[in-house]
Amino acid sequence: MQYQEKDRVICNGYPGMIVRHYSENMYEVKLARGMVCVDQSAIKPDPDTARAINFSKLPSVCAAYHPDDKRPILIQRGFEGYSEIDQGIFSVEKFNQDLNVTPAQREAMLAGSMFGFHVRGASPDLYDENGKPKSV
Repeated sequence: MQYQEKDRVICNGYPGMIVRHYSENMYEVKLARGMVCVDQSAIKPDPDTARAINFSKLPSVCAAYHPDDKRPILIQRGFEGYSEIDQGIFSVEKFNQDLNVTPAQREAMLAGSMFGFHVRGASPDLYDENGKPKSV
């Protein structure tokens, strides 16, 4: 992953911001107590920033199919887990269509509900218009 200027990161366990990218994988990072120059391996994305970016692209709620047994479930943005729905009276497709939820958003919400909304998979940008993962 290549970081850009002003990206918020965690550097050696401390919150910081990318100031400059040097050659190869060296970065200058501004921390609360000053500047450091570190190898990229010392830097991780700030999970709060990633979560905020993902939240702005996701609906507040959507419906999906449970990955194990395909029963319909409801997912709330920002919450791990899901709510069960009575299968007899519910259409996942109709619910999402009525709320303008795209297949990419549905898949990102499913990933976020399972692994946390800070993970890469919780970004709808990683899925195509059918909700399938894009080729990297």
